[in-house]
Amino acid sequence: MLSAAKLERFAHTLAHCSGRTFRKSSALQRRAVATVARLHTPLRHDRTTMAAAPPPMTPEKAKLILKETITLFSQPENQKRLTDALAEVAQLPPEQQPMGKMAKLMPIVTELAGGKLQEYGLPNVMMGVMQIQAVGQQDPVVMEGVQLLTAATMGNVPDAATLQAFVAKCG
Repeated sequence: MLSAAKLERFAHTLAHCSGRTFRKSSALQRRAVATVARLHTPLRHDRTTMAAAPPPMTPEKAKLILKETITLFSQPENQKRLTDALAEVAQLPPEQQPMGKMAKLMPIVTELAGGKLQEYGLPNVMMGVMQIQAVGQQDPVVMEGVQLLTAATMGNVPDAATLQAFVAKCG
C-alpha cells in the first residue's frame, strides 16, 4: 500500500509533468491521489453479499435428491407434461426435433429438479447437477440417476417402471 506522502509526491510529479504549476493543479492532484489510492487499495469483499459455498455432496445426499426428483418425474401429471412436450416436438420437421426437444423439455426438467435442489441448499440446477455427477463417479446408483435425468432432458423420458426401479435402488 502506498503511503500518503508517496501519493502526494506522485500527484506533484504528475502535475509538474503535465506543465501545470502546483497551485493550479490542486484539482488534478486530488483526482490523481484519489485514482492511485483507489487502484492500490485491496478489494474488500463484504461477507454478507458473497454467495455461500454449497454444502458438500455425499453419496447419501445425492441419492436422496435423485430419489425425490425422480419421484417427481414419475407422478402422472409430470409424466403427462413431458409426454405432451414430446408430442408437440414430434409435429416439427425431423431436422428441428433435436433442438425442439431441448427447448421444450429442458425447462420442464429444470423446473422439476430445480425445486428439489434448492431445498437441499443448491442454488441452481447446473451447480447441483455438477456436484451430483462428481459423486456419480464413485457411486454407480448415483450415476444411473444422473443418466435418467439427462435422458429426460434429451427427450428419452424413462417410463414409470424404470423410474420406480431406480427409486427402489436408492433405498
